[in-house]
Amino acid sequence: MRLHPRRCIRNFALVIMFLFGTFTVTKWSGRFMKMPAKLITQEPSLVESNAADLGHAAVSLTADKHALSRNLDSTATKQYRPKQLVSSPNNPRVEIKLDRLPSRVLVLVYTFNGNEVKWVGENREECNLDTTGETFVQCPLERFEVTYDKQRFSESNLVVFHSNNMPDKGQLVSLSKSRPASQRWVYHTMESPRVTPDPGSLGELFNATWTYRSDSDFSAAYATYVALRPEQKAEAVTGDFAEGKTKLVAWMVSNCGSQLRIDFVRRMQKYIDVDAYGRCSHLLGKKLSCSKSQERRCLKPYKFYLSFENALCKDYITEKYWEHLGEENIVPVVMGGLEGDYKALGIPGSYIDVRNFKSVKELTDYLHYLDRNSTAFNEYFKWRQKYQKSPYHYPLCNFCRSYVLKPEMSRTKIYHSLSDFWVEKGKCGQEDQVIRRMLGQ
Repeated sequence: MRLHPRRCIRNFALVIMFLFGTFTVTKWSGRFMKMPAKLITQEPSLVESNAADLGHAAVSLTADKHALSRNLDSTATKQYRPKQLVSSPNNPRVEIKLDRLPSRVLVLVYTFNGNEVKWVGENREECNLDTTGETFVQCPLERFEVTYDKQRFSESNLVVFHSNNMPDKGQLVSLSKSRPASQRWVYHTMESPRVTPDPGSLGELFNATWTYRSDSDFSAAYATYVALRPEQKAEAVTGDFAEGKTKLVAWMVSNCGSQLRIDFVRRMQKYIDVDAYGRCSHLLGKKLSCSKSQERRCLKPYKFYLSFENALCKDYITEKYWEHLGEENIVPVVMGGLEGDYKALGIPGSYIDVRNFKSVKELTDYLHYLDRNSTAFNEYFKWRQKYQKSPYHYPLCNFCRSYVLKPEMSRTKIYHSLSDFWVEKGKCGQEDQVIRRMLGQ
């Protein structure tokens, strides 16, 4: 048998290519088998990157590269179960980093809140960092101390100034000359920019904000919500929440200066009964009164409550909504924030947003429909089988959570223009025309 040199060379090359291909498959298979253990501690972006790398490497091993890539992505998703990552219904998935919190945080409350001297609560109950309820990770509140003693200014980590009792610019500049470099000054308010003093003169002094806005450094939202734990879901109250209700709409109002919402309620009264309580009730042809201590009893017969804020500003959703989700079994009809704020911050399925209707008449027609249809009315209480107001929402817990869950808190910043943050980005009045348009229909 004659040997052909060219044929021998070709066959030898084919053998080498076969052996190299087998080695490549084994190599990538071994890496893939080890992948799940690594995925547990990696960030989502790294998981996607690894899955993509595997998909690209497999192109030369299979013609069906798209199917393989989908399978790898699916496997990566199933394995990604990080124990130190938490999420909540109204917050993105974030990483718990206890080492971001200093070993000691002294909070000096420098100003009064109106006539209140000691106004920052020192509650130190449970402060769970895992809002999913699957685990319990206590934020170390013992590291925090609250003081009102200005003699301790130089040793304080945070110094809180309330907008309503803010020292003048000269006093602040003088005080800043003796502040430690690492000390953070905190601007605090719970009222909207419509009624708070413009902080335009306070630039270059403050390092953090503590307000109801979601983009504040420290959260002070009027309330938040969390998912129920499995055992709590079993205890959730169900039934006919329309039972015993004999009246339709109630509104308790003491601030008579917000003309837009008063005009809105007046228009509603043309189509539906609205009982107004409080200091401004006479503006609506009613003279009903109910003390704060009796508020729930007064509201019990009603199906709907007007949770109308005195200003439409970014994230401005107050106790007018949050405090009417309880035993009075009433559905809040909300007007506040900007478009999308209730969807982002409120409990899903717990409220009726006036912005979802073209006119006041269309809104009141819907309320009449719910009055006639108990099944549809009861849909607004199904959220109680999934969620609850967060029990972990109080000052020290909010400070602690911000330190631990927000990476940016490890860096000290300065607000060059507090007016830009508070007034311009607060966007008060930007959507007043939406309500006026409804009144014009």
